[in-house]
Amino acid sequence: MENKKSRLDLLRDRVEDLSIAARRYQSLLYFAWFSFVVLAYGLMIGLNIFISDDIKIVSTKLQSELTFGNTTYVLVDREVSQQQRSATFLLGKKELDSVYEDRTWEVAVEYQDGSGDGNIETKIYQGENGFTYIQVEGLASEWAALRVELTTKSDVQQEEQQDYIVVGSSDVQTKNVAFKGETDVQILSIDYAIDQRKDAITTNEKVIKNNEEQIEKNKEKVQLLEADMVYQTEAQKTETQSSINQLDEQNRQLEATNYSTEKQNEELQEQIKMLDEKMKDQKNGLKKVVE
Repeated sequence: MENKKSRLDLLRDRVEDLSIAARRYQSLLYFAWFSFVVLAYGLMIGLNIFISDDIKIVSTKLQSELTFGNTTYVLVDREVSQQQRSATFLLGKKELDSVYEDRTWEVAVEYQDGSGDGNIETKIYQGENGFTYIQVEGLASEWAALRVELTTKSDVQQEEQQDYIVVGSSDVQTKNVAFKGETDVQILSIDYAIDQRKDAITTNEKVIKNNEEQIEKNKEKVQLLEADMVYQTEAQKTETQSSINQLDEQNRQLEATNYSTEKQNEELQEQIKMLDEKMKDQKNGLKKVVE
């Protein structure tokens, strides 16, 4: 005689039947859901329900970094005039060390909502430590935004490297762009090099000050530890002396760091002095040309 199934067994059978049925129609359900999503998004795009033409253009900010392989440049300044159909960009190397390299640049411009009448011409001047001035003329007369694509390579870095600058129409100036000559760029590049060294000196001075404060704190700790050794066992004295030795070694390292940093500042000060002389010569040469 067949045993009558319990309610639990009947429930399990029912769940298993539903599971088999669900797997049977699973692919059909997935297809129906996918079709619904595609149709819904298609209607929303077609009716412009959630796509807005008012796209916010984020211009590349001044002091933004542009990376070309192992070399990093900073966008020092930019001037863009839609009325004049011109733009200038100043790029300065982030690295302080002066490494001479023969670098070439190529410039291409892409537009968002451009009028199509652009035909650019470029001038590029380079100054101290790779400081670069890029002048672009013949931009399209109308555009919502432009993307200036920069391609560069050097005798040190043979492979072409690219980065770009974005400018929205809301960030252009009403006055004309002031074009610069090669001597102007040389003077600007020297001024930039001087500012870099002054910033480095300021940073180094902060490091020296922090190290000096840490040295004083360590000396105070050593004095406290030495005073407490009078009341310690021999085993405790051994541990305390080990801590004192560590603090003394840390102080020696900090003092060595401060010494080398101070020497670096002296070298930077000397470089600034030489750059000031170079600046005067450049300005005197420019003055003679003007006269």
